[in-house]
Amino acid sequence: MAGACGRTYRVDPRLDPAACNALAQTASGLLVPRTLVDAVPSTPLTPTGPQRSVNIDVTAPVADDCPATWEIGARLAAPFVSDVVTTTDLLPLADDTYGPVTGSALAIPAAGVWAVTMVARGVLSFSGTAGTFIVARIYNVTAGAAVPNTETFVTQVRQNVAGAAQTTGDNDTSTMLTYLAVTGPVTLRMEAKTVFQLGTQPTQASLVSDSNGRSALFAHKVRD
Repeated sequence: MAGACGRTYRVDPRLDPAACNALAQTASGLLVPRTLVDAVPSTPLTPTGPQRSVNIDVTAPVADDCPATWEIGARLAAPFVSDVVTTTDLLPLADDTYGPVTGSALAIPAAGVWAVTMVARGVLSFSGTAGTFIVARIYNVTAGAAVPNTETFVTQVRQNVAGAAQTTGDNDTSTMLTYLAVTGPVTLRMEAKTVFQLGTQPTQASLVSDSNGRSALFAHKVRD
């Protein structure tokens, strides 16, 4: 400011020493801090929504609060998907050859690590000597390849008595859990096969899903 005789005086503002006062006097002038609270960039994903494992909530301070308090919290929001399949006759398949299970198409929507569970119920029936088992696996349709190490022994009938005329059968359910890391959306499906060992061909070989026991694929995201 201008003083007597044209002299110029610098008048520094008085700063309240209270702890909640964030202003500071610097050589360049009065420093007024500015705070921006924003989400971590996550292109192409969004900060919140079904593609994220954790949602971040930010609550702004009430006007004139001193100190101004921002509340930041996190909520688990791991997405999950499921696919219940339809009963599938395996007899038309060639021996020891996988085929898709009817209605099986599990769509995983985003990149990350997913816990994938397969529940497979198999039924075998014979008349006479028998030796056949059913195996199921998870197949990555997008990659065009089976998911490694997901082959699951579902059920088996083995009747070695030569000439036996009695009807034999079995009805079992098997479960497989695997962790699958993907870089983007993928589609999985369940596949199954029969493996013939001895005796007569089965009269029924099915991957079954009904009100007495479902076959299905399930997945939930465990890590981004």
